[in-house]
Amino acid sequence: MKIGFASTDWSHTVKDEKGHPVWGGAGWARLGQYVHRLPFDVVAGAPAFHKGVFGVADWNEKLHFDCDVVYMQRAMFDDIPDRILEARANGQIIINDIDDWYWGLSPANGAFRASHPKSNEKENVNHYKKILARSSVVTVSTPYLADRISQFVDRPIVLIRNFIEVDKFTPRQLSDTNIPVVGWVGSTAHRSGDLEIMRGILEPLDKAGEITVHHSGQNTNHPKFADAVGMKVERVTTLPMAAPEDYPKLFQFDVGIVPLSGAPFNEAKSYIKGLEYAAAGIPFVATATEEYSFLAEQGIGVAVKKPSHWLSQLRQLRDPDVRAERATQYRELVKQHDVSYGVGLLTKLFSSVADL
Repeated sequence: MKIGFASTDWSHTVKDEKGHPVWGGAGWARLGQYVHRLPFDVVAGAPAFHKGVFGVADWNEKLHFDCDVVYMQRAMFDDIPDRILEARANGQIIINDIDDWYWGLSPANGAFRASHPKSNEKENVNHYKKILARSSVVTVSTPYLADRISQFVDRPIVLIRNFIEVDKFTPRQLSDTNIPVVGWVGSTAHRSGDLEIMRGILEPLDKAGEITVHHSGQNTNHPKFADAVGMKVERVTTLPMAAPEDYPKLFQFDVGIVPLSGAPFNEAKSYIKGLEYAAAGIPFVATATEEYSFLAEQGIGVAVKKPSHWLSQLRQLRDPDVRAERATQYRELVKQHDVSYGVGLLTKLFSSVADL
């Protein structure tokens, strides 16, 4: 069996050593990290179509139209729905993966305009809805997505949660300071009012000398993390955005945060950032969405709802002993979310599609 991973989620700002675009964060988590792990012939690149079937255009300029299964991600173009029907009629299995609830995007999120029918006629969420509905199978990363997608998709919907390569993260050397570095890893380009939750929380703690603040993933073309959280730029240390292979090196702080606004888009988000913090040996505090509450019930992370709870938890994590205890606990439990489990689920899925 030959499988084509056809994604449109490629970074336009980060390139590999050959000058090729690298996977976006979701592209890497959902497809990229599995390319060389699955027991099948897998090719990856941009989606292509020719003579009634989909294929993949890889970065060596080779076209692959001999794929038995094409696994798409974030493809929203207007011509794809009809082409899916054509490809399926020609015997191809078309699977689409969805990792975000695009219909719940906040207008403040840059992806809202980029995927809205009024501002992007050719590539938008209306086409995406048809694409999902016409696929052989749809995979989702959270139960929330499975529930929402089931309202317009009557094909099989398979839950495959996000997993990470735990051993790729080197546990942080535990510090003994009571002035920990509180950090966040991510791009500020597509947020939904999330970082603004930390206004009135990080700045007072920093001003009082209780913490320092860090952002990994800075891009000079994107909004500043410091501005979003209500701090002076000079009070926040930064590291630039990195390719997936170097991504684990960005986790260079003592305490992690995962602030998420109440937008429906965020209710669909997985707990992957929490898994990354845990793998890096970094205790963290997150907004109590359904996913992060579920993760906290498993013993990984703390989920909070109010500013006072954020302050209380961050102050507790000033204690080096508390940080060390939680870091050890999280690092052990996160092994249950290793990418090897995702390999098993995807292998089972691809082995079963011949029966569709």
